[in-house]
Amino acid sequence: MLRPGGIQVAAAINRFASLMDSVTRGFIDAPGWLAANFDERWADPARRNRLLDLVRSVEHEPDLIGVSPHLLAIGRKA
Repeated sequence: MLRPGGIQVAAAINRFASLMDSVTRGFIDAPGWLAANFDERWADPARRNRLLDLVRSVEHEPDLIGVSPHLLAIGRKA
């Protein structure tokens, strides 16, 4: 039982994660791993920052939740 003000954390693996494992980058579970030439983009600091900016701009978009093989939810009980 969670007390008022308590924090609950839940982690899950997308049921389609096994289809993505061959291309998923362990350090970024967002649409960024879908970018063409990911390794090349990540190696260049300017391109890496642009990629991270793009990922941040959609990280809370509900329609894209299924793109990630890993899900994390954090909530606080009122």
